Amino acid sequence: MKKPKLDDYFDSKEKTTYIELERIEEFLKHSTRVIREDIARLEKKLDKLEELVTECQRTSTEKPRVDTRSKPTASSKVAEFIEEHVKKQGFVMLSTLINELGVKPKAALSIARRSGFHLIEARGDYILTSIATLVELENRLSHTHSTDINEASRRAGDLLPLFEVLRRNGMVYYDARIKGWKISIE
Repeated sequence: MKKPKLDDYFDSKEKTTYIELERIEEFLKHSTRVIREDIARLEKKLDKLEELVTECQRTSTEKPRVDTRSKPTASSKVAEFIEEHVKKQGFVMLSTLINELGVKPKAALSIARRSGFHLIEARGDYILTSIATLVELENRLSHTHSTDINEASRRAGDLLPLFEVLRRNGMVYYDARIKGWKISIE
């Protein structure tokens, strides 16, 4: 005798329904598993996105960190170069700055202005100096009442290079009306 199977207890209509239910159950199990995997992937992506948003918010509200150990910027190098020459000889020519540092003329002039240096146009070039240096030279020359260029040069002292470049460009001269040397910068 044959052993009865579960299918034997169902008629054909019920059998079809039972098979369909098994398939539906199988489909639902598979779909549920796929949906859970998709949700897990989305949750991971969402977590990463939240971390990125938090990081962006944090960095946008923080002040940028200035590394004092980092190399000086190009503009600070230019400003230091000008300052060094102004201290040493009272001025620096723009052409010298361009040749020695390889900086573009417009950039050099802009940096000089921002750094507080005075720019004097001189026959296609610029004399970069400070107002304080010009005032100091004028004070030294104001005590020279002689027309003698050598006397004026001695009075200029360490600012002689500035005195010479201004004189060559017609910006320092002896004014007979005031009986003294005058700096005339337009």
